[in-house]
Amino acid sequence: MSISMVLEVPKVEDVLKGLSSDTRLLIIESLRDYPKSAIEVFNDVSDNAGVKNRETAYRALERLVEIKILEKKYDLSRKKFLYSIKNNTITLNLLSDEVHFQNKRDKTIERIDTENVDISFSNVPQLVDYLIKKNKFSNKDVILDPFMGSGTTLIECKLRHIDCVGIEISEFNCLLAKVKVNNYNLNKLKDEINNFEQKAKKIDYSKKIDASEYLAMWFSEKSQKELLHMVNVIKNNNYKYADVLKIIVSRIARSARLMPHYSLEWAKKPAKVPYYCHKHSRTCYPTENAVKFLHRYCLDSFKRIQQRHEIETSLNKFLDNGRTFEDINVHIFSEDSRKFKIPVENISGVIASPPYLGIIDYHDQHKYAYDLFGFKWKFDEEIGPKSNGGGIKAREQYKEDMTKVFENLHDNIRDDAIVNVVIGDRLNMYPDIFDKSSFKILKVLERPVIKRTSLRAPTFSEKVYITVKK
Repeated sequence: MSISMVLEVPKVEDVLKGLSSDTRLLIIESLRDYPKSAIEVFNDVSDNAGVKNRETAYRALERLVEIKILEKKYDLSRKKFLYSIKNNTITLNLLSDEVHFQNKRDKTIERIDTENVDISFSNVPQLVDYLIKKNKFSNKDVILDPFMGSGTTLIECKLRHIDCVGIEISEFNCLLAKVKVNNYNLNKLKDEINNFEQKAKKIDYSKKIDASEYLAMWFSEKSQKELLHMVNVIKNNNYKYADVLKIIVSRIARSARLMPHYSLEWAKKPAKVPYYCHKHSRTCYPTENAVKFLHRYCLDSFKRIQQRHEIETSLNKFLDNGRTFEDINVHIFSEDSRKFKIPVENISGVIASPPYLGIIDYHDQHKYAYDLFGFKWKFDEEIGPKSNGGGIKAREQYKEDMTKVFENLHDNIRDDAIVNVVIGDRLNMYPDIFDKSSFKILKVLERPVIKRTSLRAPTFSEKVYITVKK
């Protein structure tokens, strides 16, 4: 089938909902130097943005042709349709999701907006991206996430040159977020990762170790020695990017656990002998060593950081506001949002996804990293942990804790700040929490979550509360 025959031209909302701003920019960046066929553009974008649906990229190309950002011509010598950028002024507004096209001859401007989009996982790649645009947050704002997790809000803010603040009780999650948003000298980072990999392979298996109870239970003896050796390599070398290496070792540890494949998150006992795997419908074997994952995660971790760097470099060309990504202020604090007084002024927006009641023990989820690197264990300070259940007592404690969080927010943000809270509030607790902490609900959006990576999580709905101070 020729490219020109691939489906009918979709509405612009379909294209803009289906692709993130990053991906749309990568399409244009791919075509910046010379014309390419659709498959060449698809390969470029899929390598850099992880796009798997070729049809989606084709439809986006066709739509960009229709709105005169791209042009499409048939090349007789190559016998292919080639796409290229038209010789016009192009502005992609990442803050409002608008595309402005200005023709140099008649100065007309087309404006495309997607205010009323479906905010399910199926149509919007990143909910944070949508909320930034919906609230018209700009590079003049400071955005706060009081439940930062691994840093999604901070990453999306940085991509738009918006200063941001993240608070997170888990020290491991803070490390993960820092690695995701930090700026890097890629040559230096690559050299350090290569140096670490070579030294991490040189293991003395005859050496006695003193492993924690957790490591001894969930890892083979060989894996224990390998992981502790990797930790010592990091400790004994003055690596500039030691945090990246800690994340690499943590990824290795996660894969090397003696967890049955069908229960990687919640297994109650280790798999130390061959077992029938319900996930793969065959006999599987326990992981005997950790070093086999070393090269894979060294390579993959560098590639992820490199791709983020390339996206930021590309976006710098479109965000012409006198700043670059190196100038963006990203503050990360491993603190308790119920009482931490934020040392950053002028917070004008909040995007938060608080912990669900009784679903996850966040510290226990990454216990391997806490044991390996000695991160401060703050399990008792978690709000609504799974181990406390979801009964009446746990609900009341959860409401009390969340009320304290928002009371503290009330004192730390501007009076006109917009507060967005994404939560699966099936018990309808948050209207009372907002009322007690002096916030007024402006709007409630329903968000169907229909694509999950974990078998433990069925399809469900979340609410997006948009609130302001009373």
